[in-house]
Amino acid sequence: MSAQTVRSPRRAARIVFAALLLFLAAACFAYYPVASSFAVAVASGTWVWLAGGAIALLWGAYLLVTAFTGFRLPRGVRIAFAAVVLAFVLVFAVFEAALLGAYRAEPEEEPDYLLILGALVVGDEPSPALAVRIDAAADYLAGHPDVMALCIGAGGAGETLSEAECIRQGLLSRGIDGSRLLLEEHSATTVENLRFAREMLPEDASVTVVTNDFHVFRAETYARSAGFSSVSGLAAPFGGPLVPHYFVREFMAFTSDVFSGRTRVFPGSFGLRALRFLLEIAGSAAFAVSGAMTGLRRKMDVFGVIILGLTTAVGGGVIRDCLLGATPPRVFSDPIYAVCAAAVSVVVFLPPVRRWLGGHHARYDRVLLVMDSLGLGIFTAVGVTVTYEIIPDASPFLAVFIGVLTAVGGGVMRDIFADSTPYIFVKHIYAVASLGGAVLYVALRPLIGDVWCMLLTVVFVFTMRILSAVFRWNLPRCEEDL
Repeated sequence: MSAQTVRSPRRAARIVFAALLLFLAAACFAYYPVASSFAVAVASGTWVWLAGGAIALLWGAYLLVTAFTGFRLPRGVRIAFAAVVLAFVLVFAVFEAALLGAYRAEPEEEPDYLLILGALVVGDEPSPALAVRIDAAADYLAGHPDVMALCIGAGGAGETLSEAECIRQGLLSRGIDGSRLLLEEHSATTVENLRFAREMLPEDASVTVVTNDFHVFRAETYARSAGFSSVSGLAAPFGGPLVPHYFVREFMAFTSDVFSGRTRVFPGSFGLRALRFLLEIAGSAAFAVSGAMTGLRRKMDVFGVIILGLTTAVGGGVIRDCLLGATPPRVFSDPIYAVCAAAVSVVVFLPPVRRWLGGHHARYDRVLLVMDSLGLGIFTAVGVTVTYEIIPDASPFLAVFIGVLTAVGGGVMRDIFADSTPYIFVKHIYAVASLGGAVLYVALRPLIGDVWCMLLTVVFVFTMRILSAVFRWNLPRCEEDL
């Protein structure tokens, strides 16, 4: 293959990517005045759109220069920049996925208290963001007469009354008994909202945080970090042109609070629902890569690659939900996992990715091993967790069985569709690693709870799979011809 033949596809790829970056830059610059026109306290940080647009513009311009002139920055600079961008994109994507996971949050059990977080007050009237929080809290309190409410928030510049008092008046006007309402009028940030609330309420109080949908994940996380042991969220839906900015602003606020030390975050802070959502997204992506790579090896077209990626990612979950009576399976009512798997499959099918995977047999095998092992560990943990969510008093056997089935079901379906002997019957320790992880989860759950069990199960199964491949551990098999 000539050097010119190799350069032409690379040049075309740079031009296409540069065009996408320039389009992104234009979108950021166009959105900046829209966000700034709502320049109230809640819309702070709109400068990020100018910064993002500038970075995209410079990056796109650099790619065009390299495509047409051959100029390139030193290799070390390019590698460092790529590493920073990849790390940022990964962290940002994980955070936004968690935010979406809590976007429609509702309490599954009745709490002792609602924590109604304050927002901007315009004069003595609630802003639209605060008004929908008051509406959501009033509706919930009307249907749950034994629940108390803590109205939270100090007064800010230009506010004639505190945010907490504005919330109280709004609830009173909606028919909520004033004896059920408590006030906390000293906190000015989300961190302080939850920290001061923790100091006011009983040690064992269960709480539901009422805030806007885009803010639920961060509020729940901070509430657990503040010391509340039983936390849920109640999302107040809020739309409008600032929604994209809210999504970015939440990430900025979270990273600022964590790195400044204003709040501390640990695995238990995220809660079981958020952790499970993150793991399922990661597991769907990992299994989709595994399925799509199998399709590539079988020389399937793009449709076949997508089908194998989808089947591997969601097949085990569909089987699990049907066996547990959770119909229709969750993938059909919440298609984000299927969309994620399909998108990842398309990425794997892209020519540059295909060339990278196909250019080195050992690289292909390593990527397949890592992705398949990661998906196996994640879905083992998710399968056991979902079993206990649907059937709280499930027997250990049922929990382990469903955990293993969730982990291996999609892979078995993938191999059948690809006309191969199922992976679990011929490769290094596979289903046995999942079985060990599921047993570990069930055994440790009464001691350390679901969150830590999920994490330990993923690590255990992944480690067992990698070690079995490296050291070629296999179960005894029949070698004779019968």
